Amino acid sequence: MIPGTVSYIYNGTAWVPGSELPSAVQITWPEAFGSSAWEEGHQVRVPSTGLENLSQHGLAYDPSMLSLVTVKSGDSKYTATHIYEEGGLLTFFFNGSGYDGQNPADGDVLSVGANLLVSNRNGIEYTNEEAVTFTYDADCGMWVRGDVEVRQITWPDTFDASAWAQGHQVRVPSTGLTNNSQHGLTYDASMLPLVTIASGETKHTATHIYEEGGLLTFFFNGSGYDGQHPTDGDVLSVRSCPRERRGGELYLQRRG
Repeated sequence: MIPGTVSYIYNGTAWVPGSELPSAVQITWPEAFGSSAWEEGHQVRVPSTGLENLSQHGLAYDPSMLSLVTVKSGDSKYTATHIYEEGGLLTFFFNGSGYDGQNPADGDVLSVGANLLVSNRNGIEYTNEEAVTFTYDADCGMWVRGDVEVRQITWPDTFDASAWAQGHQVRVPSTGLTNNSQHGLTYDASMLPLVTIASGETKHTATHIYEEGGLLTFFFNGSGYDGQHPTDGDVLSVRSCPRERRGGELYLQRRG
């Protein structure tokens, strides 16, 4: 005996429960990502959002979808061989291509064409309605999305202890940031270890990165460091390439 009505609908790759096709989920792309996203050089786990985390590996798609995913490096063009989902991340393989995403060249471009359509084993479809590109910037070691405005942070020659508020935060009189006094900026947690204070044998790592009055502001909460009373020889370091985002603007501290 079947209790009630049971319906299945074909979504192009499988028969899934229901009587109406679900709307495809739009893939959300990051502003930038590092070369660490490339596994063994021939596959890239793009830190995209929107995908269900099944770690199911191979997604379902029409073979024509592969031609929408390419890498261009100089005069060479490489086309994806597989599209996976790994840990909720859209993952593109370039097996046997010879391309090494862990050692890219400046200006290499990863492209994902419009109308990419893939689905997982639960019948959920994911799409890319508009084409997106990521260009490798060798100065800062990042793949930067094509529609993101990149602004270089300009650092002062010197600043004094008055830049330190309450001793544990420093508002560096940098330029290049939009003045929104928005407080917390958006950044990957891996950015924090790039901002440190060395005082004698002690090293303090930033806990937060803010924008205050258009100034890049580093917090060292709970560190015990007091920037209003520094010791001769203390060193504040910002290693390349930290990136912070505010409303579609990406701020980069380049190498050199």
